[in-house]
Amino acid sequence: MSRPIIIGLALREDDAAPIALGRTVARLTDAPLVLATAYPPGSLYPIADPEYARALTGDARRALESVAAPLRAHHDVSVEVAPGTRAGALHAVAERAGASAIVVGSSHRGAVGRVLAGDVAANLLHGSPCPVLVAPRGYTRTGIDRIGVAFQDTPEGRAALDLAAGLAAVRGASLKLVTVVAPEVYTGAAMVPGWTMGSTELRDMMVEVAQRAADGALHRLDPGAPATAEVRHGPVVGALAAFSEEVDLLVTGSRGYGALHGVIAGSVSRGLAHRSAAPLLVVPPARATGDDTTEHMEALSILL
Repeated sequence: MSRPIIIGLALREDDAAPIALGRTVARLTDAPLVLATAYPPGSLYPIADPEYARALTGDARRALESVAAPLRAHHDVSVEVAPGTRAGALHAVAERAGASAIVVGSSHRGAVGRVLAGDVAANLLHGSPCPVLVAPRGYTRTGIDRIGVAFQDTPEGRAALDLAAGLAAVRGASLKLVTVVAPEVYTGAAMVPGWTMGSTELRDMMVEVAQRAADGALHRLDPGAPATAEVRHGPVVGALAAFSEEVDLLVTGSRGYGALHGVIAGSVSRGLAHRSAAPLLVVPPARATGDDTTEHMEALSILL
């Protein structure tokens, strides 16, 4: 049996998107679903009263069971209630279950059609034992024909590319890499004593270096794969959020500094969790540099 897919629920009316995405994954992989939530939701403090804790757990479990009941006609579904913050609880459930992925949805504060997962999904991106999928609010299955990669020439960036390339090959999707050169990298150059190169000239040089790195990364892929690479400049999160409007899935690593000193994870993956217009797939940092990247690619190769 396939490794389970964890669907993190807030037990609100806007839980439909992660359920829809989780069900899509389960139908393709024959994986069981685990509906999971935390008690009390988002709590940062311990519960000293055991009776109160049991009451909260029972309420949450009954709520999950009411969601799971209609799904069981088509899926193997179990429920899990864990203590702590939502992100911490989902990490714990995923660890215990040996999950292939954690699926979460957008915040009720998000604009329709955009990912705005608040601190829950953003915190999930760091320390997750498996890839994290963030479903845009209102997600419905529309196909994955264009896969984008937020790329930097780092181990984390290459891991994201490998995973995206595997998904693109299985789905027959096109693949596009985008590297962003941030303004802060080059606009301060003219202020350095003795510096003779103008900021525009430096920007152009750095774009050229980044383009060579991206083109080199493409050469590692199947030569028959429909893949392109582009370098853009501007605020990193804003540029990648704009790029997300052009693709059906955006893949990124979740930590690391590029050779051009642009953070393509950490604060960037967190920012994309708030602003990406496409479903966001984040490769966990602990797995990005080891053999587990191949394991994740195999586990997710028929995910979408």
